[in-house]
Amino acid sequence: MAKNLGKDMVAEGVQTRSQFEALIEQGVNMVQGYFIAPPLPKEVAESLLERTAERDPDTLVVIKADTGVEHGRVVTVMDLARGRGLTRLAIATEVPEEE
Repeated sequence: MAKNLGKDMVAEGVQTRSQFEALIEQGVNMVQGYFIAPPLPKEVAESLLERTAERDPDTLVVIKADTGVEHGRVVTVMDLARGRGLTRLAIATEVPEEE
């Protein structure tokens, strides 16, 4: 349906090659998750945020923060971003499946 509407499809939480391949076969054109990029060490995140701020300080930084992420880690990333002049911050969460 998304393809028919001209919309991109994003799959979150992709953890294995088989999940990745199945999603691509289904027409998903963007994925994120541990298979694509595991959580970054603080030094790498700092460097990435620094380069991003230099390129475009108006960049929107989206922080994925599900229930498994410690609150303090989210605050740390927000502080790192703001400390580099990035002020457009958003927090993304995954809606838990109902039982």
